[in-house]
Amino acid sequence: MKYCPKCQQRYSREQRFCRTDGSQLSLEDPYHLVGRTLDKYQIDALVGIGGMGAVYSARQTGVGRRVAFKILQPNIVLSNREVVTLFEREARMAGQLNHENIATIYDAGHTADNIWYIAMEWLEGNTLAEELSTSSPLSIARAAYILRQIAAALDTAHSAYIVHRDLKPSNIMLVNRPERRDLVKVLDFGIGKVITDTGGSPASKPYGTPHYASPEQFHTGVNVDRRADIYSLGVMLYQMLAGELPFHASSIEEVIRLHLYASPTPVREHRPEIPTSIELIIARMLAKDPNQRPQRAGEVAEFVEQALEIADKPSNGQDSNQERDTHPT
Repeated sequence: MKYCPKCQQRYSREQRFCRTDGSQLSLEDPYHLVGRTLDKYQIDALVGIGGMGAVYSARQTGVGRRVAFKILQPNIVLSNREVVTLFEREARMAGQLNHENIATIYDAGHTADNIWYIAMEWLEGNTLAEELSTSSPLSIARAAYILRQIAAALDTAHSAYIVHRDLKPSNIMLVNRPERRDLVKVLDFGIGKVITDTGGSPASKPYGTPHYASPEQFHTGVNVDRRADIYSLGVMLYQMLAGELPFHASSIEEVIRLHLYASPTPVREHRPEIPTSIELIIARMLAKDPNQRPQRAGEVAEFVEQALEIADKPSNGQDSNQERDTHPT
């Protein structure tokens, strides 16, 4: 259930704004922050809560800017210093990145009562996970359009020696725009790693979400570099086009085993209209050996664009793929 912080009326979780006064609705707030001012942020509503953190809608006092106010759960701050370190790292890393497809970090810090926070740009829209839950599979054109923007964001991060390591649809926001074309924002570099020119970052635990993690992330002591993000991007491209994950099972242990040893069902068995060249690109992205994958995210986007251009070549004076002539909405 949700409630209106002003009039206290109750609503279903699907409702976003109060019908009486237009206020943004809040989830039940176990941390009792709604209505408080933390440092220079007026907390308006709790909009999301996960395993380690929570996200509030807030206003930055003085300038009146609306922000997403992300906190670490207080019990985790008290019990797990490593997570606090990762949270601080997210702010430092994401603050270095300046790209239209990466969510902007405005501020970070902690209050006197030990609430750790990051203030970032407020984004109106749906996550890719939400979109896939209602509109899956996506058109080939729209999937390529979204892929191109994710790849651009990753290229920027990778050029700064930052690997995301938890790329998944719930970390991809599709921002509402008047012209109805998706603006993609990549979120949450919180468990990312800064890498060096020549090496990677040794994996001490399988960071990331198992359904989207690369095989090397399940091996301790193995260097995890930007090619892990390319594998995760391949999982998402497969899911956008096929309407299902390349690897799914009833247990996490079986999912991990499939990532390590199994080959996915070719995507054209789900959708025969997908160009063979795109199926081959996805197979390369999902290679178990990182050396056999594309080495840059931008390279993936280039391959997909080339594949669609080939598929679009006129046949008998007609365009062979009408989908490319439409806006990917």
